[in-house]
Amino acid sequence: MAPFPETLILIVSCLLTTALAFTTGMKEWVFYESLILAALFAWWVRKLRKSDPDSWPRWRFLAFFFYVWVYYMSLYRIVPGIGIENRDEALLAWDRFFFSETPSVFTENFRNLWLDDAMSVGYMCFHMYLNVVLICSLFESKDLSQRLWNRLGTIFALGWLGYAFVPAIGPMAAFPELYPADFAEGTLFITRLINWTVRTGSSQWDVFPSLHVLITLALLNFDYRNCRIRFWLFLIPGTGTIVSTVYLRYHYAIDGLVAIFIFGFLEAAFRRHEYLMEIRKLKNGT
Repeated sequence: MAPFPETLILIVSCLLTTALAFTTGMKEWVFYESLILAALFAWWVRKLRKSDPDSWPRWRFLAFFFYVWVYYMSLYRIVPGIGIENRDEALLAWDRFFFSETPSVFTENFRNLWLDDAMSVGYMCFHMYLNVVLICSLFESKDLSQRLWNRLGTIFALGWLGYAFVPAIGPMAAFPELYPADFAEGTLFITRLINWTVRTGSSQWDVFPSLHVLITLALLNFDYRNCRIRFWLFLIPGTGTIVSTVYLRYHYAIDGLVAIFIFGFLEAAFRRHEYLMEIRKLKNGT
């Protein structure tokens, strides 16, 4: 039996490839790009099915997240290829329904250069936190690491579905008229650098749901239960990451609210599953 996160990611990859087949008529390169990636990963999952289920090849997870990163970068072409109408106006409407305006507009009242830089650093701390946890997981027990990777694999899969079927580019790019000034002008170097990094190093469609919020919550929750030192070390940077998604105009508030809901649902489901597995082990005497 193939491991859970790889199987789920493969299913989502095949779903997006199938959607491209219908929308592009298999005439565009983006379809074959997605097909090749999915086929290579299917071959990898097939090899895992034949491997010893008790083995613990740490490079397995490195390969898994290399594929996640490569496919994530391909979403820049895959999402437009699927051709679903841009949903920025709908997401803005939800923000205005709940808050009268998207909250990033309200932050204009107390914006300053130092806060811009602090929020930018907080936003980029997400990548440091994720990579630190992933590297540390390679040296954890198989059971503990598997719990983490199951959660992250599920989150990435759901994130890809959200990006593809609720495509949006965020309030700063979609509605520049809402903001009197651009972050890229008249601010300190670090904010300009991070702003450029986000524009050139993201899939452009990674808005709904906010994986910065969802993954940060999952990591903080995991560390609170399993690595309290790392939890306290990254609590403030993680909080900064969550707040910065709105402050920096990259996300609508509804992106974060949905991410919080998904986190609560997934965590409850995984804890229930893990509890039942522990009961089964006790009954089997293992």
